[in-house]
Amino acid sequence: MFEGVRRHWGVAMDAWRAEREQPSRAVRGDLERAFLPAVLEIAESPPAPHGRSTAWLIMTVFTVGLLWAIIGTVEIHAVTQGKVIPSGRVKVIQPLEAGVVQGIHVKDGVMVEAGQILIELDPTESTADVVRLEQEWMEAEVESARLRALAPGGEGDPLKRFAPSSLVADEALLLRHRSMLQAEWGLFQASLKGIDQEMAQKRAEMGILRSEMGKMQARLPLVEKRADARKQLAESGHGSWLVYYEAEEERVTVSGDLRSQAGRLEQAKAAMAGLKESRHRTEAQFQQDILNRMLEAERRKGGLRQDLEKARKRQARQHLTAPVAGLVQQLAVHTLGGVVTPAQNLLVIVPVSEKVEVEVMVLNKDAGFVSPSLAAAVKVDAFPFTKYGTIPGHVIHVSKDAVEHETLGLVFTARIELDRAKIQTAEKEVPLTPGMSVTADITIGDRQLIEYLLAPLMQIQSTSFREH
Repeated sequence: MFEGVRRHWGVAMDAWRAEREQPSRAVRGDLERAFLPAVLEIAESPPAPHGRSTAWLIMTVFTVGLLWAIIGTVEIHAVTQGKVIPSGRVKVIQPLEAGVVQGIHVKDGVMVEAGQILIELDPTESTADVVRLEQEWMEAEVESARLRALAPGGEGDPLKRFAPSSLVADEALLLRHRSMLQAEWGLFQASLKGIDQEMAQKRAEMGILRSEMGKMQARLPLVEKRADARKQLAESGHGSWLVYYEAEEERVTVSGDLRSQAGRLEQAKAAMAGLKESRHRTEAQFQQDILNRMLEAERRKGGLRQDLEKARKRQARQHLTAPVAGLVQQLAVHTLGGVVTPAQNLLVIVPVSEKVEVEVMVLNKDAGFVSPSLAAAVKVDAFPFTKYGTIPGHVIHVSKDAVEHETLGLVFTARIELDRAKIQTAEKEVPLTPGMSVTADITIGDRQLIEYLLAPLMQIQSTSFREH
């Protein structure tokens, strides 16, 4: 093969040298060639320049096209279909429990602010529960305050320590419990006073007994000496035994009375100890009873507070309010006095936001290339893009699992946030509203032009020499 190439190359070079060595001849003009014979006229005429120019033009265009195919790239788009959705999703308004419609403050298509009352349900039952529980809670609060005033550890008059919550504004209730406090404290003090009086009597009795015993103890030695003297006189014959017996009887009487008074004194001491114990027991029982009742009142008050909070929330739920600012749609109740059931869809609110999102269906073959932050060009079907252009945006979310579509099969949902929420027409800017159908071209990459030409060859190469 190389021999043939060298031979052809040698022939071409010899022809080129021979042509260079030929003497140059003057070029005849068109007029001179016209008088030559036909054969010489053709031989002397130079070749037409158009063919060569056309060949060079074709080669230039081909070369430029080839370079452009190698260097130039085009974007790859994943074409998706979808619709405009509100960025905050549609809010469905439902009652928590059954009720009677008392007021309807909105209509389909009106704009509402966040917190605005939409529908009122009859609050009679819930209001009655709130009033009842508030009264029971105030009763428990005042009772707890009364028991705290009576609780041990306080100083001074319990009436001065009686301090219920400032939330209790029922003067009749306060007056009644203040009277109960005074009566209960007075009864307790009366019990202690009765015991104290008995103790005072026992102290006086013990004082008298001690006084009498003192006298007897002072008299007993004299009586004993007198009896001993009478005995000595009677034994010596200078005195009468009768007189001695009288003196001895007096000694025995005084000694017995002294022992009797000592026994009565011990009884009085024991009674005094019993009275002290009774006083301590009365105080302890009173304090224990107060503490037990106070704990029970606090526990009941805590339970009532929770029930009251629930009742107030239930009362507040009788006013159905807008969770967000938006547009009212699908109002389902129109009759005052109508009955609604729990979880019934009464209306929906389409949030109004400066940001508008598009939800599109990404085909399975494109799902591996679509990811958040990719740019997208959205075409609104209601406004032909050839006239009104497209709206730029970017992908903000791609679902992790496919959903079944009735015509497209398994698809992945994606959300695209638009850079603007309006589209410019000849007359004005038209806001995009939820539900408008769109076509979104998501840019998933780029590709060289030459790949389009080589793709069939590459496919043939990848599938050749294989048995299927």
